[in-house]
This record gives sequence, C-alpha cells and structure tokens, in this order.
Amino acid sequence: MITIGAGLAAGLALSVVANTVLTRWSIGNMSDPVVLLAISLVLLIVALTAAAIPANRAASIHPADALRID
Repeated sequence: MITIGAGLAAGLALSVVANTVLTRWSIGNMSDPVVLLAISLVLLIVALTAAAIPANRAASIHPADALRID
C-alpha cells in the first residue's frame, strides 16, 4: 500500500508539472480535478487487485507445503 500511495502521489505531482508545461503550449486549461481523481481511483483499484490476487493465492497454501515444493 505504501508503494501504491507513493506511486499515486508521484504520478499526480508529475501530472501537475506536465499540465503547467502543456498549458503553455496549448489553448485553455488542461487540469480537471475530477478527471485526476477518477484516474487515481481506477489506478488504485487496479493496483490493489493486482496485489490481492497473488496474496490470496499465497495465503491459501499451507506454509509447510510451500516449503516442500521449493
């Protein structure tokens, strides 16, 4: 969760920086907090799902069985 949060924070910060650069080159304001929030939530859900599926699979195996397989 810490890595996901750090990635989201870094992505949002970079998007704000990129937005300031792009608004100088284009016409209008390209920042929309609703879009940034929606994209952040979608990325958070995808990252949590990607982390939860292997964790659930690993939790379903008995530790002694996992050690015998390796």
